[in-house]
Amino acid sequence: MYPRGLLGAHFADDLRTDGHRLRGLGVGEHHAIAQELAETEGITAFLDNQVGETVDQHKCGTITVRFDPQAAMDLLTDTQRRTGRALDVNGAVLYGVWGMAWLIGYLAIWLSVHGHAVYQPPAAWAFSVLGVGMVAALVATGLTIGRAAHGVTGVSSSSGNMYGWAWLLGFVGLYAVLAGLSRAGASAAVIGLFASAGPVLVVSLMYLVGGALWRDRTMVVVGGWLVLVNVVAVLLGVEPFGLIMGIAGGGGFLVAAAFEARRRRS
Repeated sequence: MYPRGLLGAHFADDLRTDGHRLRGLGVGEHHAIAQELAETEGITAFLDNQVGETVDQHKCGTITVRFDPQAAMDLLTDTQRRTGRALDVNGAVLYGVWGMAWLIGYLAIWLSVHGHAVYQPPAAWAFSVLGVGMVAALVATGLTIGRAAHGVTGVSSSSGNMYGWAWLLGFVGLYAVLAGLSRAGASAAVIGLFASAGPVLVVSLMYLVGGALWRDRTMVVVGGWLVLVNVVAVLLGVEPFGLIMGIAGGGGFLVAAAFEARRRRS
């Protein structure tokens, strides 16, 4: 995603070609020779500015292209910085959306099962709140990443597309298993626990994979935190699951959002 190539130590301050090798060549051919010294667009643009006057010296039998290594390095650094800003995904927005969806959705699950003498599965309205929140978070994720990656092609684009499909397939597979459990006669407590913990498992694994894919430590930390919270909440039982996941899981997303917002300001 970033321009490749840096000025190597083998580039001297002056690059000279013997005059007898260049006699009879036109100015355009001299320029082409000079451009072959660079492989990246950043250095080529640098040469376009540097070659200008020296290329007109072909009548003297020698062409001299002067390199300022520091200027070339500054050019490449600036190009990388501007490209990084253009492709940077606003993690504060994404984590914030997921945090609110998690907090509201799982607290709704907890409220629908809390206080009953005998366990009752989460109400339809509670699952609706959780589902709408997750769909909204997925849409926000797709729009934000799509806007940042607009125009990007090659390996990065292919990886992003496959990662996006993995999200969809993960949730399709999850709810297929849930339907199978219901048809197999699983108890209401088992179905309720799986319906609550399953989405957390998918999201946490996708965050871990995404963090490894793009070397994003925040994604890895969030994914690991969700795995830990999910394990603790499942072990404590189906009733307190929503409360634990809403506060600890949603809170983890919101902490990550605050961290990303601070990072972008610095």
